[in-house]
Amino acid sequence: MSVPITLKVAAQADNRSFKQAADQAERVFADAGKAASGSFAKSFGQGSKEVKQAVSQYAKAYDAVADATGKATVAEKQRQQAVQKSEQLAKQAAAAEKKLQSARDAGDTKAVTSAEKELERVRDQQARTTTQVVRSAEAASRARRQEQRETREAVQAYRELQNAQVR
Repeated sequence: MSVPITLKVAAQADNRSFKQAADQAERVFADAGKAASGSFAKSFGQGSKEVKQAVSQYAKAYDAVADATGKATVAEKQRQQAVQKSEQLAKQAAAAEKKLQSARDAGDTKAVTSAEKELERVRDQQARTTTQVVRSAEAASRARRQEQRETREAVQAYRELQNAQVR
C-alpha cells in the first residue's frame, strides 16, 4: 500500500531557499518514516502477543483433552472391572444356590446353614458390586462428556490460533 506525501514548498530561486526546502522535506520524510515504523512495530508486537496468547490457550486446551482422555480411559476400565466382578459373583451365587440345594436334598442341617450363609454373603457382595457397576458407568459417562467438551474447546482454541496467525 502506498500513500502519497505532498509537501508545500515555498522557495525562491536561490541556494538558501532550496536548502531550506530540502531540509523541510527531509524532516517530513524522516517523521513519516518514524511514524510508519512505530505503527508497524506496534501492530507487529500486538499480533505477536495475540499469537503467543493463542498458542498458550491451545496448549492448555490440548493438555486438558489429554487429561480428560486419561480420566475417561481409567473410568471405563473401572466400569469393566466392576462388570467382570459382577459376572463372577453371579457365577458364585449360582454355585452357592446349587450347594444349598444339595445340602437340603441331603438333609444336612449344618451344611444347609453354611450354604445359606455363603449365599447371603455372595448376594451382599452382588448388591455392592451392582451399585459399583452403576456408579462406575456414571463416572465413565461423565468422563466421556468432559473429554468431548475439552475436545471442542481445543478445536476452538486451534481455530483462534489460526486466526491470530493470519492477523
